Amino acid sequence: LKLECEKLASEKTEMQRHYVMYYEMSYGLNIEMHKQDPVSYLWKKAWCSICKLHYFRLIHK
Repeated sequence: LKLECEKLASEKTEMQRHYVMYYEMSYGLNIEMHKQDPVSYLWKKAWCSICKLHYFRLIHK
């Protein structure tokens, strides 16, 4: 049981790491979109806020 818990904790950490990488990549894309199109920038900024909120909910479960 202890091994299973450690495995699940490790998987959770790995998923969080991937999510952070995805968020950082999306944020960089948002900056580039802002340079090109203000409407797209606003949409992407809203999407990032939603993603960030979802991420923090995942962490604090």
